[in-house]
Amino acid sequence: MPLWVIVTLVLTGIGVGFAEPGRFSYIFGAATLYVFLPPLLFEAAWKLDARQLLGAWKPIFALAVPGVAVTTGIVAVALVLAGFAWPPALLVGTMVSATDPIAVVAIFRRMPVPALLSTIVQSEALLNDGMAVVLYRGILLAIAGGLTARASALAAAGALLGVLGGVALGIVLACAIAHLVIRRHGASVQIIATLGGAYAAYFAGDALHASGIFAVIAFGIALREVERRFITVTMAEDV
Repeated sequence: MPLWVIVTLVLTGIGVGFAEPGRFSYIFGAATLYVFLPPLLFEAAWKLDARQLLGAWKPIFALAVPGVAVTTGIVAVALVLAGFAWPPALLVGTMVSATDPIAVVAIFRRMPVPALLSTIVQSEALLNDGMAVVLYRGILLAIAGGLTARASALAAAGALLGVLGGVALGIVLACAIAHLVIRRHGASVQIIATLGGAYAAYFAGDALHASGIFAVIAFGIALREVERRFITVTMAEDV
């Protein structure tokens, strides 16, 4: 994106914020969650190589899951020492725990960075957002239950089931979409089907009380792998 476009958008946002403070916050928030987020997640997941991701799952998992949880705890403890109560401190911790190394990823794409390092950074950047959202919702449920041990355990179990359910939903939907368009060579049909599938995974995940974010991520990775394997087999048969 050109620099002048970025500057224009930032200045426009600042101007709107001063002119009508808080008036469009809900609209922009809803647009981010339900309009822009699914295709952005899908595009990032599509670029990941499943083989490299599985090969580097240990550092990716460590950074995206316990790393986010530990960061949340550190921020929460610091806020409690500063005078905050535990519930808001934990929620703020989840909000700032997921880093977004977009500048690092942009540099990686321009420089000859080892593929493994690029995979780890991009995968962690993609998964930690979903982990932070799941953790945020889990803490909200625990707070609603009084932050007791039972409420926290139920919230953690619900969050885990939400992640697993979202992943399963994304994989199933990817297989269905791939077999639906696999015989159709029109680019427009494939684009509409894949984009529609990303939105379907996101909204279906929310409707089923699973993680829509992890559903889209799993959908993007699985769809690429299914299409890649089918194309390889088809080319071999044609030869």
